[in-house]
Amino acid sequence: MGFPGHAPLVQTSEDTMQAITSFLEKEAIFQRWARLYQADRSWDDDPGPPQGTRLYYACLLGLVTPVQDLIGKGANINTPGGRYDNALQAASVRGHNQIVKLLIDKDSAIVYHTQQALALLLRVT
Repeated sequence: MGFPGHAPLVQTSEDTMQAITSFLEKEAIFQRWARLYQADRSWDDDPGPPQGTRLYYACLLGLVTPVQDLIGKGANINTPGGRYDNALQAASVRGHNQIVKLLIDKDSAIVYHTQQALALLLRVT
């Protein structure tokens, strides 16, 4: 399971969440990690460079505090990328309702690309 699977389990630890945010923010570390593993391409042994943003992966993994931190530091909620096209869809496909609400509250100009994401959004808002 590794870091992505265990990270949401320790969200009550501020120190751990700060370490995860720091991990995502450091360019060289983020690039290395994404070349080894991309949470939306777990079947791929060689996923190449990251297809999504740091915010996208934090949303996909359900990491509420790092999502808040990245948005607070100016991460663009609408940047396209990743298997699910953007951070909102990544969070919604994985059922991370708290993050979906946070993203909607931060930016009402979000574009919905899939019926699945829209259906979930309608249920949680």
